[in-house]
Amino acid sequence: MVRNLKAGEHVTVDRTVPFDPQSEPYEKGLVQVEPGQVGVVVSLIPQKRASVVDFSGIQATISHQRLVRAGDKPIGKKRGRKRKTDATAKILALPKSVSMNSVQSTLADATSEQLVTMIANTLLLNGGFKEEGDTAIRLRFADLPENVQKQIRSLIDAKLALSGLASRRNRD
Repeated sequence: MVRNLKAGEHVTVDRTVPFDPQSEPYEKGLVQVEPGQVGVVVSLIPQKRASVVDFSGIQATISHQRLVRAGDKPIGKKRGRKRKTDATAKILALPKSVSMNSVQSTLADATSEQLVTMIANTLLLNGGFKEEGDTAIRLRFADLPENVQKQIRSLIDAKLALSGLASRRNRD
């Protein structure tokens, strides 16, 4: 939107302005005015908050809300606040879907800590933080390396000990 326009100023439009087929500019060959197309203000119509602008010899009435001074930087479509970025999503960025093949390929060359970290990150990103997330990682326990199996068993035992179920598990 432009304010305090004067006759003789160069203007353009902020977005495409089409004209009605029965209008005078349309009949003279001006179907629409594109952003960047420069015209000269001929006169102001204060009652209508519009200006008569000359585009290549064809005069058209255009609202002040659509006009921008030529050479001014167009105002972007920024409205509202910026979105908050989730720090954990940036730190733990992993692909959305992890297939069995990609997990198996990492088993051969990954250390146990890297494997556990990868699985935990996948679960956190796709299932833990999102309510609608549905993550499934299919692995056979026997297919895991022995050191990973031991680490998982120790974690399970520690969690069971915290809940008091360790004694029940040992009896079974």
